[in-house]
Amino acid sequence: MNTYTSENVDSFELAEANDGKLVFSVMPLMETAYYLAGAKLSQTDDAVEVRLVRCGLNETCEVDVLATVAQGSNEPYKIEMPMTDKSIVVVYGDDVRRAVYP
Repeated sequence: MNTYTSENVDSFELAEANDGKLVFSVMPLMETAYYLAGAKLSQTDDAVEVRLVRCGLNETCEVDVLATVAQGSNEPYKIEMPMTDKSIVVVYGDDVRRAVYP
Protein backbone atom coordinates (compact mmCIF):
# COMPACT_ATOMS: atom_id res chain seq x y z
CA MET A 1 0.00 0.00 0.00
CA ASN A 2 1.37 3.38 -1.02
CA THR A 3 0.74 6.12 1.57
CA TYR A 4 1.47 9.82 1.66
CA THR A 5 4.57 11.01 3.48
CA SER A 6 4.42 14.00 5.80
CA GLU A 7 6.24 16.08 3.16
CA ASN A 8 3.56 15.28 0.55
CA VAL A 9 0.67 16.77 2.53
CA ASP A 10 0.27 20.56 2.37
CA SER A 11 -2.52 20.79 4.93
CA PHE A 12 -4.49 18.55 7.24
CA GLU A 13 -7.41 19.71 9.38
CA LEU A 14 -9.95 17.84 11.47
CA ALA A 15 -13.41 19.01 12.48
CA GLU A 16 -16.40 17.51 14.26
CA ALA A 17 -19.51 17.50 12.06
CA ASN A 18 -23.03 18.03 13.39
CA ASP A 19 -24.02 14.48 12.44
CA GLY A 20 -21.58 12.88 14.89
CA LYS A 21 -18.79 12.26 12.41
CA LEU A 22 -15.22 13.48 12.19
CA VAL A 23 -14.27 15.16 8.90
CA PHE A 24 -10.68 15.35 7.72
CA SER A 25 -9.80 18.05 5.18
CA VAL A 26 -6.61 16.98 3.43
CA MET A 27 -4.66 18.82 0.75
CA PRO A 28 -1.90 16.64 -0.67
CA LEU A 29 0.71 18.12 -2.99
CA MET A 30 -0.72 18.34 -6.49
CA GLU A 31 0.43 15.46 -8.66
CA THR A 32 -0.52 14.44 -12.17
CA ALA A 33 -0.20 10.68 -11.69
CA TYR A 34 -1.67 10.16 -8.18
CA TYR A 35 -4.71 11.03 -6.07
CA LEU A 36 -5.82 10.60 -2.46
CA ALA A 37 -8.08 7.52 -2.54
CA GLY A 38 -9.00 7.65 1.14
CA ALA A 39 -7.66 6.23 4.36
CA LYS A 40 -6.88 2.88 5.94
CA LEU A 41 -7.82 2.72 9.61
CA SER A 42 -6.35 0.47 12.27
CA GLN A 43 -7.13 0.28 15.97
CA THR A 44 -4.65 0.05 18.83
CA ASP A 45 -5.56 -0.13 22.51
CA ASP A 46 -5.72 3.65 22.86
CA ALA A 47 -5.82 5.13 19.35
CA VAL A 48 -7.15 4.91 15.82
CA GLU A 49 -4.31 5.09 13.32
CA VAL A 50 -5.08 6.74 9.98
CA ARG A 51 -2.95 6.14 6.87
CA LEU A 52 -3.61 8.33 3.79
CA VAL A 53 -3.61 6.12 0.68
CA ARG A 54 -1.83 7.49 -2.40
CA CYS A 55 -3.25 5.83 -5.49
CA GLY A 56 -2.26 5.93 -9.17
CA LEU A 57 -4.78 7.70 -11.43
CA ASN A 58 -5.68 4.55 -13.35
CA GLU A 59 -5.84 2.36 -10.25
CA THR A 60 -8.41 1.46 -7.64
CA CYS A 61 -6.94 1.24 -4.16
CA GLU A 62 -8.46 -0.48 -1.15
CA VAL A 63 -9.41 1.94 1.64
CA ASP A 64 -11.61 1.82 4.74
CA VAL A 65 -13.02 5.33 4.20
CA LEU A 66 -13.17 7.08 0.82
CA ALA A 67 -11.88 10.57 0.10
CA THR A 68 -14.15 12.86 -1.90
CA VAL A 69 -13.35 15.98 -3.88
CA ALA A 70 -15.18 17.89 -6.61
CA GLN A 71 -13.68 17.16 -10.05
CA GLY A 72 -11.39 19.96 -11.18
CA SER A 73 -11.57 21.62 -7.79
CA ASN A 74 -8.69 23.12 -5.87
CA GLU A 75 -10.51 22.34 -2.61
CA PRO A 76 -9.14 19.84 -0.07
CA TYR A 77 -10.21 16.22 -0.13
CA LYS A 78 -12.79 15.29 2.53
CA ILE A 79 -12.65 12.05 4.51
CA GLU A 80 -15.43 11.23 6.99
CA MET A 81 -15.21 8.69 9.78
CA PRO A 82 -17.35 7.89 12.81
CA MET A 83 -16.71 9.75 16.06
CA THR A 84 -14.48 7.87 18.49
CA ASP A 85 -13.44 8.15 22.13
CA LYS A 86 -9.90 7.17 21.19
CA SER A 87 -7.08 9.41 20.08
CA ILE A 88 -6.56 9.70 16.34
CA VAL A 89 -3.02 9.50 15.00
CA VAL A 90 -2.07 10.05 11.37
CA VAL A 91 0.75 7.71 10.39
CA TYR A 92 2.60 8.92 7.29
CA GLY A 93 4.61 6.80 4.86
CA ASP A 94 7.88 8.20 6.23
CA ASP A 95 6.94 6.92 9.74
CA VAL A 96 6.09 10.39 11.04
CA ARG A 97 3.20 10.13 13.52
CA ARG A 98 0.95 13.10 14.25
CA ALA A 99 -1.76 13.09 16.92
CA VAL A 100 -4.74 15.05 15.57
CA TYR A 101 -7.62 14.23 17.97
CA PRO A 102 -8.73 15.04 20.60
